[in-house]
Amino acid sequence: MNVRATRKKRHISLKRISEYLDLPVPVYIYYEIMGVDLMHFDTMIDLCDLLGIDYHML
Repeated sequence: MNVRATRKKRHISLKRISEYLDLPVPVYIYYEIMGVDLMHFDTMIDLCDLLGIDYHML
């Protein structure tokens, strides 16, 4: 599943996600480009909770 498409579809800003995950915006953008599977597992779970998707879908 494409995290960027889901984020845009739900109108969630980069700033909101970076504040929620306590990551700088450039770091989140890196993960969005390179793949969220590079994230720490707990951070990825928090991202999925914010986006409203099941982490098994990634």
